[in-house]
Amino acid sequence: MAVPEKSLSKIVVRDMIKDRDIIYSVGVDDTVRQASQTLKKLKIRATGVLENDTLVGIISHYDV
Repeated sequence: MAVPEKSLSKIVVRDMIKDRDIIYSVGVDDTVRQASQTLKKLKIRATGVLENDTLVGIISHYDV
């Protein structure tokens, strides 16, 4: 969703993800290799890290 920079302050994240069927994540106990493979397989650059269904962080390909 390409949006002019001036409009970014008016958009909430909920609106950007509302049409997604799946929100991806990895578990806090997954290995870095597993997380890296997930990012690669899904062709995404970052994903949330969950512990007991609670977001505790984010991992990106830059971290790996």
